[in-house]
Amino acid sequence: MAGSFSYTLNSLFAAQLDARSAEIADAFFKGNPLFEWVNTVRQSQLGSERFWLPVEFTDNSTVTMIGKGGTVDLSDSDPITTARYNKLTMAGNVTSFRQEAAENKGKGQVFRLIDAKIDNLIATMKAEFETQLTANSLVSGNLNPLSTLVESTAEASQTTTVGGIDRTTNTWWRNSSKDMTDRATATFIVDDFQDAWAEVFKEGQGNPDVIILDLQTFLDYENYSLDQKQFVNTMIGDFSFTTLMYKGIPLIPITHTNFTTVPNRRAYFLSSPTIKLAYDPSLWFEWTDWKEPDNQPMDKVKQVVAMSNLCTSNPRRNHVLFDIGTTS
Repeated sequence: MAGSFSYTLNSLFAAQLDARSAEIADAFFKGNPLFEWVNTVRQSQLGSERFWLPVEFTDNSTVTMIGKGGTVDLSDSDPITTARYNKLTMAGNVTSFRQEAAENKGKGQVFRLIDAKIDNLIATMKAEFETQLTANSLVSGNLNPLSTLVESTAEASQTTTVGGIDRTTNTWWRNSSKDMTDRATATFIVDDFQDAWAEVFKEGQGNPDVIILDLQTFLDYENYSLDQKQFVNTMIGDFSFTTLMYKGIPLIPITHTNFTTVPNRRAYFLSSPTIKLAYDPSLWFEWTDWKEPDNQPMDKVKQVVAMSNLCTSNPRRNHVLFDIGTTS
């Protein structure tokens, strides 16, 4: 006896999801420079209750010069501690309604319907991820936003606990920053970019390699940098795009409203090796079996989960210009 169309539709859904499973995870990071950059800092961590990142908080005290017959102190020197981050899960549904099953009985129509639903799910999850990444403060249960990892507060006033390490007492866990309130953008933007670059460079481990900023500040820099202005076709991951450069560092403009509202305009000067999107590969865009919702006969739901969190291993190698105004 031939299987019901509902069964066939479910099989086609499952087959298409399996066929596109790797593409779904990859497609999540495609299409714009911000997501391509996030993909370059993605790091898998399997097992454990949380994500763990090693943190250097001081120098090795045993390093010294010795002459002939000299000795090196054998006492313990442990300059490493560990930051710990909660594992958080983003989830979404793909639903097969009985009405759709009745209206899309051709195999070609079925595949178009499946692809449309998958593409819509990816786009929606990307939008939510960007909302959380650019949030002005941490929302309980959400991923750490950039504003938590690299705090938009005067360094001396930073008291947030990040990765289980309290910035109140651990001053080495604070990032540098600059309040741009009342600083005329037309007059100071080039100087402030220079100061921000120097704050990262003076930490002694290289300069920032990406600048993530709101679109208006991007345009302000374009308008006021004059002879320093340079547009270059650059690569981030596998993505090529044309953007402004500062000292060879690409500027990635963000249009999300979290970044564009005054006084929340910001420019992050980031060292990518210190920022991680930690994820659990065992639960990275993994799909559940089909489920039938209560009291919805013949409707089917398949769910996807992605477990991750945004983390930092060294806030001091990052800097933020915050509360950038429109003062000319």
